[in-house]
Amino acid sequence: MAKSIALAAGAATLLGLAGATAWARPKLQLVGESSLGYTDNAQATPTADTLRTKSAFWMLSPGVNLALEQPRSTQRLGYRYEYDLFFNSGASSSSANRFDYRAFFDLAERISWAVGATATLADRFTSVAFAAPGAGAVGALPVGTGSFLQAAADQSMSFDVSEGWRAWHSASGVFSTPLFDTQGPELGVLALRLGAERSFFADAAGIEARGDYSVVSGSVDTSGAPVGLQRQLSGGGVGIWRHDFGRYFSSSTEAGALRVERLSTKRGFWTPIGSATLSFATE
Repeated sequence: MAKSIALAAGAATLLGLAGATAWARPKLQLVGESSLGYTDNAQATPTADTLRTKSAFWMLSPGVNLALEQPRSTQRLGYRYEYDLFFNSGASSSSANRFDYRAFFDLAERISWAVGATATLADRFTSVAFAAPGAGAVGALPVGTGSFLQAAADQSMSFDVSEGWRAWHSASGVFSTPLFDTQGPELGVLALRLGAERSFFADAAGIEARGDYSVVSGSVDTSGAPVGLQRQLSGGGVGIWRHDFGRYFSSSTEAGALRVERLSTKRGFWTPIGSATLSFATE
């Protein structure tokens, strides 16, 4: 009888492990994106309008994702290729390869953590960004002819303080550099965010403090003269208002002020900042 119980327990354990393995098996996803657009400055030149090239362009971007879901985490590893074809300016056409990793973890009942990293190798002109306007991505790829490497990493943590109250902080960094014989600037950016909000039935109101530090070396002005090492520090804050329009649509509006200090020239200025987005989601 004892041997039968032991065999049954062993079989149940094996079945449980097999079920857990099957449940946690990574999923392979094929993704793709395409869009048409128009620009009046295909070569991103800052000079006179007579030297600018107007062109329609076609963006084609296939990719693949490998996703792993577990009870308290979701992880995704992806690759994406993008080709931007400019119909009236073939020399401005560009291509890019991007690898990215993104993960979400539930560290505790009230604490969640998201972390990510990307590496992008871009060839030729990079005036068309991967992310759409307002998507929150950092578009720090240098513009011009040549090959560039951009590496980025970010993390954010959210804490549910109490019912209706949430606090968060985030940090990110971006570094880009020219490759091979390409002449271009090197760029480094560090960014910090700290905020809190109060949620209501279909709305949420909050504030967020922001700080950024950037360093650029090897850049030139519009005449081609080198400008030396440039360092910039910015800090400010915004008020945030979010509203849900039913199950699928939501909006976010923010407005505030930012102080920008050019440490290299010891000059600074204040500027207003703001944005408004409308989102649609089915999940």
